[in-house]
Amino acid sequence: MSNPQYGVQPQPQQPQQPQSQPQQYQQMPYGVNAGAPGQYREVSKILYVLMCFFFGNLGVHRFLRGQVGLGILMILTLGCVGIWTLVDFIISLVKLGSYQGDNFQFDQNGAWVL
Repeated sequence: MSNPQYGVQPQPQQPQQPQSQPQQYQQMPYGVNAGAPGQYREVSKILYVLMCFFFGNLGVHRFLRGQVGLGILMILTLGCVGIWTLVDFIISLVKLGSYQGDNFQFDQNGAWVL
């Protein structure tokens, strides 16, 4: 009873490289459309308007746009005692008609894209 592989050193196996996704999809933040010319963030119109109306003084709608610094400033000033929030809410209502589809689009700085 002999084992034909007795005394044979096993060959070291090369570590397999993990399969990676294409470069355009690896480091894209949530809500960013990588296939468009110039990256932009898409936010649901209904979600944006409701967040602006109900949580505008806390700047939640600014966080949705990707403007974290302005969102924090709105938290600290309570939306400039509601004035800043009211202006943002009116702007979002005016922009509803100018966007086709279900989403608002913002560039990397959080500005409206149209």
